[in-house]
Amino acid sequence: MAPAQPFVLACEDYQNAQHWRWVLRDGGGNFLADHDVHLDPACPEYDGLIDLRGYLGRHAAPDRWHTDHARLLEDFGRWLGANVLGKAIGDKLLAPRVPLTVRVEVPAPAAGLLTIPLELAHAGGEPLALGEISLVFTVTGEGGGIAPEPVGERLRMLALFSLPTQATALALRRERHALTRLISEIAQTRGAAIELRVLQYGASRSALKAALEEADGWDLIHFSGHGERSVLLLEQDDGSNDIITTEALLELLAPARGRLKLATLSACWSAAATIAETRAWLGLPAAATPEAREAPAAGTGSDTVLPSLARALANELGCAVLAMRYPVGDQFAIDLAAGLFRHLFEKRQPLPRALAMALPAALTGAAPLSVATPALFGAAALALKLAPPAQQAEPPLYTEMSAFPDEPERFVGRTGALARATRALAPNSGQAGVLFCGMAGGGKTAAALELAYRYQPSPLQPPSRFRHFVWYKAPDQRADGEGADIGRALIDLALAMEAQIAGWQMVHLVGSDQHFATLLPRLTALCRQRSILFVLDNLESLLTADGRWRDQRWAKLIATLATAGGFSRLVLTSRLRPAELPASLHIEAVHALPLDEALLLARELPNLGPLLTAGVDGDTAAGRALVHRVLEIVQGHPKLIELADRLAANPDALRRQLAGSATLWAAGDASRLGAFFAKGEAAVADDGYLAVLAGWTRSIAATLPEAAARLFEAVCGLEDGDRREDLLGLAWPKLWQALGQAGDAPALDTLITALAACGLIAVEEREGQPATFRLHPGVAAAGKPTAERQEKLDRVLAGIYRAIVAHALEQEGAGAGPAIVAHGLAAAPYLARLHAWDGLASILQQVIKRDQSPATLALALPPLRLAAAHSGALAARGVLSRALYMAGCIGEADEQMRALIADAEAAGAFEQASVAAGDLFNLLLTSGRAREALELVAREKEFTTRAGLGPWTIIADDGQRLQALNALGRWEDVLKEVAALLTRMDALPESGTGAETAIPWDVREVILDIGHEAALRLERWQECLDLSEAIVASKAARGAHALEIARTRFNDCGPLVGLGRYGDAQALLDACRRTFEAEGDVRMLGMVFVALADLEDECGHHHQALAHGHTAIRYTYLGGDPDDVAISHFNLASAVTCTAAPAQAILAHRLAATLICLQTGDGKLAQFVAALASDRARFPDAPPPATFAALCAEVEQVEGVHFAQLFARLPAPFASGDAALAHVLALTTRSPDEA
Repeated sequence: MAPAQPFVLACEDYQNAQHWRWVLRDGGGNFLADHDVHLDPACPEYDGLIDLRGYLGRHAAPDRWHTDHARLLEDFGRWLGANVLGKAIGDKLLAPRVPLTVRVEVPAPAAGLLTIPLELAHAGGEPLALGEISLVFTVTGEGGGIAPEPVGERLRMLALFSLPTQATALALRRERHALTRLISEIAQTRGAAIELRVLQYGASRSALKAALEEADGWDLIHFSGHGERSVLLLEQDDGSNDIITTEALLELLAPARGRLKLATLSACWSAAATIAETRAWLGLPAAATPEAREAPAAGTGSDTVLPSLARALANELGCAVLAMRYPVGDQFAIDLAAGLFRHLFEKRQPLPRALAMALPAALTGAAPLSVATPALFGAAALALKLAPPAQQAEPPLYTEMSAFPDEPERFVGRTGALARATRALAPNSGQAGVLFCGMAGGGKTAAALELAYRYQPSPLQPPSRFRHFVWYKAPDQRADGEGADIGRALIDLALAMEAQIAGWQMVHLVGSDQHFATLLPRLTALCRQRSILFVLDNLESLLTADGRWRDQRWAKLIATLATAGGFSRLVLTSRLRPAELPASLHIEAVHALPLDEALLLARELPNLGPLLTAGVDGDTAAGRALVHRVLEIVQGHPKLIELADRLAANPDALRRQLAGSATLWAAGDASRLGAFFAKGEAAVADDGYLAVLAGWTRSIAATLPEAAARLFEAVCGLEDGDRREDLLGLAWPKLWQALGQAGDAPALDTLITALAACGLIAVEEREGQPATFRLHPGVAAAGKPTAERQEKLDRVLAGIYRAIVAHALEQEGAGAGPAIVAHGLAAAPYLARLHAWDGLASILQQVIKRDQSPATLALALPPLRLAAAHSGALAARGVLSRALYMAGCIGEADEQMRALIADAEAAGAFEQASVAAGDLFNLLLTSGRAREALELVAREKEFTTRAGLGPWTIIADDGQRLQALNALGRWEDVLKEVAALLTRMDALPESGTGAETAIPWDVREVILDIGHEAALRLERWQECLDLSEAIVASKAARGAHALEIARTRFNDCGPLVGLGRYGDAQALLDACRRTFEAEGDVRMLGMVFVALADLEDECGHHHQALAHGHTAIRYTYLGGDPDDVAISHFNLASAVTCTAAPAQAILAHRLAATLICLQTGDGKLAQFVAALASDRARFPDAPPPATFAALCAEVEQVEGVHFAQLFARLPAPFASGDAALAHVLALTTRSPDEA
């Protein structure tokens, strides 16, 4: 067993830095051994004691520094063990033969001894650090005081990764990723409650200060500062170095005193050495890097900075400190942190033991000096345990960024750009966001994603800066250089926002300029009221060559988002800079990587890196020459470097690719390739890279086997949303046959692996979803199939989607309706490219017949306009006019329908004229023009007769006439004619009556329903029940679904109550409720509770009526139908009236109902205004809510009511809630006629 108490190695009889005595005691204070230290400054090893890195540098050969460092350290460790530690002490330390913690205690005058790397001292033939002997350095009389607070409900960890722009390093991001992954793993697999806050890109004093001022405090602070030698660096606001002195750091960390238990400090200077080494390998001249210019000279004692800083922190903050004696290598820092925190948090080891266990694994491949680099300081470190508590509850699932592409696997450089972008996204930055602008493949999208993912909520880092995240990618540019098809770009943005912002709806407002104008103030309010991060990618396709917006609505939308104010922010990417760009957007140019960052990336990559270190078949010179040529050709272009790395798995293939690559550069650029090595920056033009990327793409594709090449073309030719494993699995065998290939199609998995291996595609896999294939836009444009092959691909995809829709039509009774909608819309672009206008109109007719939601109509309208314009066919025009009507474009639909009727009549296409007249009838009736609709019926019947259509179609026309009469209030006439029509229908056969456009059972049920409505208006309750029973019988006879029958039976509730048959009404509602619950029909469940509330109120059970009213309104909000919600609010106000509820609640719910009718143009507005006016007259002393916010606060006290969200997605004749509220209140003071 390990000793219960740590041993103590005390410095006594201290005279100076050459003379003192060590005394070793056990944990009980018993003397074990001592050693008198007498050092000779003239001894060669004494130089190593003063400046070990300088000593190694002076005595190691440059071409074998690693071997020489190991040998020199071995010799130095033996000298240190014999002369500084002493053999007697070393033997006693080894005697327990168990892991041992030793407190090294020195008096304040001897604090300089803390810089001695005692961990290197040999005992028993190896360094103490590798002999399970953990040293903790303390100064007598320092670091006492009050013990830190225990860990609370969760262990809070603050990690800073600071990389000023003058510094150059690659692995800082990898270190952050590794730490985040490790902590996530421990939290998820061990149920540990840990909160990890990461500061990177703009890790400034102010950012650290803000984090430290949080009331909860921090248990652990992990600092990884890269870029300077042995000093801690933060970042200035401009991204430059901010060297933190001991005093400054103590002042910053003062708020952490009391809870802070451990601080880890490391400085990394490895990038400069790595760059210098790589330059030497490639025969390039050394560069005067910022580190080389600013690093302190050897022998100045610079390596003492961190130990002295660690001592100060341990003393002033009373915490344990893990500091690095020497600059650490990137990989060593990653591995050491991973091992340390795993042993601390997961293995629950005390800090000294956790470090001792983590060190050996971290040393693999590390610089020899790393063994003596980590050192523990402060008495608090001796027995510190940091076991995170168990999670008290399952952490929430954070899905806010589920629509975003995966975080980039690698991200190089751009530190200054991201630091400035981070400042632009700060709450009080005064800026609206950032535009990343530059060449294709330069990393604009990667920069945007790297920035966005810094704000990703997770169980480790709960939401803070942004509450919503929106990702949108504009269409890719076309391969021929022409502008992309952006007809549905705004629709796609609207759909993306609706999917990613709960409760937001806007797709119905982007179809026309008039509606779009009402959207902009709503967008402004959205940005001001919520904190949203918008990331809009690939915007160059929306711009002309000179940067003007191709669709001016985009200019208005971007301007609105950028000038809205509030705390939302915008991140844009584009190859082109928009000419009309709000000044509130910060612009960051994204160019090729400079040489040093390209060198570091090459070393990091899995295939180019080994070429540098191991060469080709052991020939390092050949490998380095190949990498040299790669860097010369790709000129720092990240995507080209990635492609080169994939090819480097086969050096011969890479050589072949490079052989002709210089000719891909334009003549002027080709002559400037050498400047990349001479000046460290590319001198070629940004637009030249796109041609080289296209050339590489085509060249790599040309080396693929035939099957892989054809599959790559297919992936490039697919619509972006169709690049999925499941769809390709269906399409690939058919495409293989369409291309005239022999035999069965080769296995898809093997081909996908080949495409991913050469870097042409990236495979993204997410749990529970088919894999998707992501292509760089430049690669996709270069890989597009020929026109002939694209046509074949389009035919295959169109055929697949049409087959799926046809099958779904056969299975519609089994719930296949959504499949018809989704796959019908997906077929549209392929059918459009094939100019299959009739097929396009036909499939979209099936879509809009089943789904009239704003989103679906917005997606269907652009291709329907194309079909109607290009074909001119009456059928296509009919589908378009119907879709326009459904979408609320009444004026345009009216115009189109009238023109269609005239053209059909002139062409003798009377059947089409009849159908169009029926559509126009519905438009007129629903827009309040019943008399005009009635006049149209006679003309419609004439078309029907001249078309030779049968009696069922004629009766359907008669039914439309009765609908108009109902709307005109002629209910008695309607009931008489319904009876006559029923007699006529009874005499007709169900089939064999000639050509029909109407379905007999549909005609019968419509006529019965018209009669039911007339009887209801006349309050002929028994007649209502009889007609309803006939409708149910018809539905049952044709095998209608139980849900459809229940919806019809539900209409009997009102008549039963009217007849006083309360028990029957209750039984009916109970039965309907069971069916609606079983089928998940939320909307109808809401209507059941509305009816139950009415029934209880009729029975005088006012409190029960109120309870049902609360349930009803909750369900109607879930159902989402504004009309249902308005009725629920209206009825709830009536129910509340019968209780002792305050008048303010009655007025608020009545107002909510009226506001919905106002915004939607509902015909019940006058009725609701009259009721509200009556309420105000009854409660003259109760003022209505003064503001829209106050109204929302009042009605949203009822569970499930989200009035503000609902109101935000309504049509907006009044731009704000306050304006609508003021108008309604004004209406209540007018006469009924005025209202």
